[in-house]
Amino acid sequence: MLTRQEYLLNCLQEEAIEIAHAASKCIRFTPLDGHHSKTSTNIEDLEREIRDFMTVLNMLEDELKLEIDISICKDKIARVEHFMDYSRNLGVLMP
Repeated sequence: MLTRQEYLLNCLQEEAIEIAHAASKCIRFTPLDGHHSKTSTNIEDLEREIRDFMTVLNMLEDELKLEIDISICKDKIARVEHFMDYSRNLGVLMP
């Protein structure tokens, strides 16, 4: 039997996987494409999955007393940009 915390952590995992899947569809089939059986585009699906993730994360913030400092994001942006430049220099990422 799961605790509420374990249940929410499991949901967070599932949402993270769904974000990865939706992002993959954007790369493979373009953001504006969509599956023929759905009315949404790949980018709309990605947005929905990110919202779902953030919703569960908000529930976990209360549950686990998380203190997520958004100012740290600036450091992450700098690191991602640094490694994008590195990949560009290696010829992996388009100029």
